[in-house]
Amino acid sequence: MNEHEIYDVIFKHVCKEISMIADQIQKTGTMSEKDLDRLDKLYHTKKDMLTAKAMSDAEEYENGSSGARGRSPMTGRYISREEGSYADGYSRGYSEAMNHMNQRPNNYPYPERNW
Repeated sequence: MNEHEIYDVIFKHVCKEISMIADQIQKTGTMSEKDLDRLDKLYHTKKDMLTAKAMSDAEEYENGSSGARGRSPMTGRYISREEGSYADGYSRGYSEAMNHMNQRPNNYPYPERNW
């Protein structure tokens, strides 16, 4: 397992444990001292993991390798990305948008307006 897979496994388990405790509290209508202690430790672990990941991501960004990996917006899994910087991607996207801006479909019902 690589570093990102290890993070995902542990993070999912922490979130699952929190969810299980919340379900138990909802069913019983009470929260024991043991539940509170476990939640405190789990949320502390979750916060530390998120902080460490943010610091790692910031370091990758500063080193110029942030485009190498990222999360899929649909699945949340880590995916490889094309090499290049954010500025390169922005320029490509902007250029593509400008190329499509003045193109209209043939069935566009309204006349062109010059504002």
